[in-house]
Amino acid sequence: MRVTVLGAGESGRGVALLAQDLGFEVLVSDAGQLAASAKTELDDAGISYEQGGHSIDEIRHVDVVVKSPGIPWDADFVAFAKTSQVQVVGEMEFCARYAPSRMAQHKRIGITGSNGKTTTTLLTTHLLNTAGLSALEAGNVGTSYARCLLSPSKYEWIVLELSSFQLEDIEQFHCEIGMLLNLSPDHLDRYGGIFETYAQAKYKLLTSAQEGAVWLQPSDPVSLGLKPRVPEGVTVVEMPANFDAGIAKDIVGGERFELTNTPLGGPHNAANASFALTAVKLAGGESGVLAEALKNGPAGEILVTGGGAYNSTLVSAIKDGLAPSHTLYLPEAQLIDFKEALAFALLGARHVRGEATSLASVTGASKNSCGGEFVTP
Repeated sequence: MRVTVLGAGESGRGVALLAQDLGFEVLVSDAGQLAASAKTELDDAGISYEQGGHSIDEIRHVDVVVKSPGIPWDADFVAFAKTSQVQVVGEMEFCARYAPSRMAQHKRIGITGSNGKTTTTLLTTHLLNTAGLSALEAGNVGTSYARCLLSPSKYEWIVLELSSFQLEDIEQFHCEIGMLLNLSPDHLDRYGGIFETYAQAKYKLLTSAQEGAVWLQPSDPVSLGLKPRVPEGVTVVEMPANFDAGIAKDIVGGERFELTNTPLGGPHNAANASFALTAVKLAGGESGVLAEALKNGPAGEILVTGGGAYNSTLVSAIKDGLAPSHTLYLPEAQLIDFKEALAFALLGARHVRGEATSLASVTGASKNSCGGEFVTP
């Protein structure tokens, strides 16, 4: 089978590697210029690629086009593929259709919403790992899900941050636990200015759920009013519409968790922590372990480097007091924002490591607010 992957970002490269591992013939096609690291990875894997545009003639001879999330469905090349009777899917649906046996080797928690996705994803992963349930964050933060399927049994749980862009086309993709954190107008230019269409993309995570799955969602009138028909055998847990700062709740078990001595301040983080705790309790986490895990926070290492795309979602998570074990690509123009983010960090990271030229710009109060040391490779 021949597969063309549109986009050479983390999602696209992950799909390309998975498709090759499944025995497919793969071409990666990007309208822009590939980063040096992307070229190196594809070259090392022996995967063909093109840059600076898409080959229209090539599309007639492929079986599947896998579209990266940022490419809209009405893009010329995507529309041409559809009119050529070529199957077009996103990353998540490609995984479900062509690697279901690999997906069956772990369980998934899918997290979507307009705000708080990265924070809740990182926190959920931290709580699972602390509870002895091995987990990795993936999707819109960290590793692409397709890349996870290269070693599908390495973790018991994959915690996926999922944007509306990643959910628009899913049918067979599903999660054992899904959650919608909140709904507010966002990315409406993608959805013709129609909020309901945006919400429907988010709710695809519910409508694709299978028997035995659990779905968490807020109980505010807007979210409930837009909720679609629930698939048979799926349990819906309605979370409170509002949360008090300093208290998180396991809604299913009824337990309360103090957040006073944790990095998770403010009502928004009480909501994020409540969703995470409820999901992890459903997954088998024990209360005492989780209470201690909330105090510790997901300590990790932040790798600072230049020359890549600025990841604002990870910086937002740092502002919420979570220090992810991820690479933050920080072009010089964005270093001021990163300094601000570190100033808000609450003793989360053991180290902040990076290129000397980048670290030289991260000084003063930022260093003092970080719980660890600044080191260079």
